[in-house]
Amino acid sequence: MNYRRGFQRIGFIAWIVYALAVLAFPFFDVARERQEARDMDGLLFRVCEENADQRSDANGSAHEVCHKTFDANTRRDSERYGPLSEYRETGWHLLWAVPVFLVVPPLLVYGIIKVFVRIGSWVVGGFKQAATR
Repeated sequence: MNYRRGFQRIGFIAWIVYALAVLAFPFFDVARERQEARDMDGLLFRVCEENADQRSDANGSAHEVCHKTFDANTRRDSERYGPLSEYRETGWHLLWAVPVFLVVPPLLVYGIIKVFVRIGSWVVGGFKQAATR
């Protein structure tokens, strides 16, 4: 059984999963921000509607103002938190950020594991030498 090849394959699969997570994170982040914006718009609309009865005149223009404000906020939020808005906002930043996040953390983890394996081999080698004496 070839343990080294098995661990290399596990590492490769883990890196693929990590890379997909790094690339997908902005989409989930934008979805969360979009939901928070919708919740805030809904809350503001409910507050406006509750207070509209007190300040409305005979033709109910306060309710129209609430609806227009809600529609404007919804349009603004849909433009601001669109599907690719996170990538659009960062622009050139992504040309170096994504490769750095895809390469540097896995290399750090690999280096740390390699150091622990070397230390473990050194410690085990010390016990083996002591046993042969």
